Amino acid sequence: MKWFVVLGMAFLALFMGLATAFAGPIVLVAFLPLAMVIGLVFDYRIAVVFLALAISLSSSALLPQAQGLNPISYAIFGAFLVLVIKNAFKSVPTVWPPLDIALILMVPIVFGALLAVPHLGVARQNMGAREFASTYETFPFLKQYILRPFYFLMFAFLVANAVKESKRPERFVFLFSVAALVPSAVVFLAVALAGANLEVLQSQRGFLSGFGLHSNEFGKLLAFAFGPLLFAAFASKGIARTWFVFALTILLAAIIFTFTRAAYISVFITVVIFLWQRKQVGLILGAVSLVVVLAVAAPKAVVDRVTTGTDSASISATKTGEANDKLTAGRIAGNLMLFPEVLKSPIWGSGTGSTAWSYAVSKGLYLPSHPHNMYLALLMDVGLLGFCVALYFYYRFGKALRALAQTETVPSLLRAFFGGAWASLVGMMFMALSGGQWVPHPEQSFLWLTFGITLAYWSEVAVNRKKRGEGRRYAWGIKPMNLASETRTFR
Repeated sequence: MKWFVVLGMAFLALFMGLATAFAGPIVLVAFLPLAMVIGLVFDYRIAVVFLALAISLSSSALLPQAQGLNPISYAIFGAFLVLVIKNAFKSVPTVWPPLDIALILMVPIVFGALLAVPHLGVARQNMGAREFASTYETFPFLKQYILRPFYFLMFAFLVANAVKESKRPERFVFLFSVAALVPSAVVFLAVALAGANLEVLQSQRGFLSGFGLHSNEFGKLLAFAFGPLLFAAFASKGIARTWFVFALTILLAAIIFTFTRAAYISVFITVVIFLWQRKQVGLILGAVSLVVVLAVAAPKAVVDRVTTGTDSASISATKTGEANDKLTAGRIAGNLMLFPEVLKSPIWGSGTGSTAWSYAVSKGLYLPSHPHNMYLALLMDVGLLGFCVALYFYYRFGKALRALAQTETVPSLLRAFFGGAWASLVGMMFMALSGGQWVPHPEQSFLWLTFGITLAYWSEVAVNRKKRGEGRRYAWGIKPMNLASETRTFR
């Protein structure tokens, strides 16, 4: 069978070479869907590996974006179909998310997008001639805010099943590390293409936009990967540790060159959690020494970015909520302008992306199409209900990560991975104060990859709780009487 596959691939390569020589490069583009299908026939996990490596760049020009030629779409739907059919015929149990988790993920996405539809006309008018104004047409909007977020949920589902089927699931930690190097390489490429003038890059902030994400979004994307790799590096030995240290070094350098202060804060929080859990004097002294070395050796552009807005005049502007304050780049002033929108519909909000049709944007007082605060975006878009549901998901996710990091039946490398992911999740919740999407988005790619790996072990959390004797929690702490254990005589 292996020789048949090798010969088939050789014949296919020869055919493609001849076809390209006669018809040109268009043959390669047309062959992409067929190649994806051929790979999926052998194993849907091939698509899972591809998605793990590519989904962070799903909105980038580095991947085909034309309708009908998007490899992410082919990989997700093809892998999903192959997985369901295979498990049905082989009677293999499929890993599904718990019903409550599935509902709290899907319902706000659909509800928020549908609630926004009546306001899209105002949004198009407010956006004017901006290049993304067409996003607020009804069909593109629903595609952007329902279909694409569901891609990430389906991706997590596929990852969960791939991990569950794997004989060595800890290999997915290595896949995670390689996936983290992909956007890191894009950051270095962008810096090189810009002429490596760091002073200009730290002030312009848009040098990565051509690759599908703003530099702030790249920073948040990479910052989440920092925790799992940090914890994995200290939990492994030999060649594995060397690899994780190498990947962590590349990742940290890429984070620095995004010039994203929120990502810097997230990394700092992750390191503090790591040191607090380890409680080793040597590690603490080593970390402090490393920080001192980095502070001394850091390029001037990085130092300027970190210290932007720390002078007395800027701090005064921040305190008074002025639009030109350098410390928060006007975020506080923007939040103050947008907060009254919450009061218009405090329970269920005004729909996904409601900043675009807010009063401040309509009057030209506020230019961005998002509030630079994930929590404010939740309150504006889906109200208190959606806000509470989102926080509940992060609570459940974080609780599962903490539990799996202490579960002995989980491989040691994965336990470290889960512990690092929890630390990164805490850092992400702080980053959300300065921006971030509440709907699944490419900047959250490593969050959803982690969620998929976690989902494969979700049942272990309940089993572990029972072993600790926690059992089920009852309302008001009142446990119903177990009549079977009572021996009474009635006369």
